[in-house]
Amino acid sequence: MHFIRFRPGDPVRRNRFGILQPNPNRTCRIQPSRIDLILMPLVGFDVMGTRLGMGGGYYDRCFASLATRGILRHRFVGVAFECQKAILIERENWDVPVSVVVTEAGVYRSVRNPRSAFRVNEETK
Repeated sequence: MHFIRFRPGDPVRRNRFGILQPNPNRTCRIQPSRIDLILMPLVGFDVMGTRLGMGGGYYDRCFASLATRGILRHRFVGVAFECQKAILIERENWDVPVSVVVTEAGVYRSVRNPRSAFRVNEETK
């Protein structure tokens, strides 16, 4: 997985799925450790920060060393719908958790104990 700086007007090209993306040959790659905030789509999540993606492990492999060193924890934000919230998702030792999940119903901060989970912002209800 590569991260590339993109600004409106930068050159794009269609990838193998027909999705427009920055042209990696014409833009500057960014090391994961230099990224301030990672917003990532989720398939599912629980209040402990465990997340489900598309099953490829791309984010986990890319950010595993940063998460192990504690560098990433506060910059990893999941984006999901409220209906994707699960009570508990089994976490594997290679899974990189998120610290915050944003849904249309509010913002969840992950907790160690699911009984003490709370929603930070309920203004959107």
